[in-house]
Amino acid sequence: MSIVFISDFPTVETDILLQNVEDFKIGGAEQDDSAMLFYLSKELDEPIIRKLSSNLTLEDINTVDRYILSNFTGIHPEVLNKMALSARYIIYEHDHKYCSTRNPALFPKFKIPLENIVNALLYVKADAVFCMTEKHKEILTSNIYCNAECINGTFFFPSELELMGKLSDLPKNNKTAIYGHPHPWKGMKESIDFCKTQSLDYEVLSAQPTRRKFLENLATYKSLAFFPNQPETCCRFVVEAKMMNVDTKVSSIVGATGESWYPLNGSALSQFFSTQLFPISIESLLKYL
Repeated sequence: MSIVFISDFPTVETDILLQNVEDFKIGGAEQDDSAMLFYLSKELDEPIIRKLSSNLTLEDINTVDRYILSNFTGIHPEVLNKMALSARYIIYEHDHKYCSTRNPALFPKFKIPLENIVNALLYVKADAVFCMTEKHKEILTSNIYCNAECINGTFFFPSELELMGKLSDLPKNNKTAIYGHPHPWKGMKESIDFCKTQSLDYEVLSAQPTRRKFLENLATYKSLAFFPNQPETCCRFVVEAKMMNVDTKVSSIVGATGESWYPLNGSALSQFFSTQLFPISIESLLKYL
């Protein structure tokens, strides 16, 4: 038996701090996937096979292997159907791929109309669907009947935690950072409007050439404003800010805000993730593998 990890985009196996994140090429899902696989691999005897969803064929699906589905929009519908009907798999869910619009906020109380539910069989037949936070899980289970589990956060490489620990003591400027992602659902306009209403001196974060540079830049701000237009399943960006003692001014639809650890900041938050959240979450994943 092999464990096969499937995603739309490549995961990182080398130093993630040196990876090119300019123009947001490596998003939070890929960063979390990469770190999760780092910890999961340590608990397994055999290496995890990594496959891109767009390269997956019918012959790749069997009843012996165990599959972890991350983002899977690149999988051919026929292959996806075979996966649901005959394979053993878990879904490591980063957003809302059971919703045709990928945004439950477009519907009152996040209740998705039946005609907008997609991939239902895939979720129902999964051994487990792992959500990032309790808020994420609540939205999923209000729309899809499935075996939902919860990571209760997001994974970081040890090198990321070490860097953020060093950056947490940096002097802060008197400005509020705004996530510069161009997608309208990321709420850049709404975040700017919030800062104007609150008379906050703000700057839109520009793209940085590496993840290290991105974190070094974020760590210099006094606060972060983030008001997205879709439910954020957790939001690594917000967690990173808190780990570096950057105040967070965010919408309640950011999944991280509902977690028990959210009041923590700086080294206390980093330590909680590394000593408690990571081991418990990996153990939960291993139950199904």
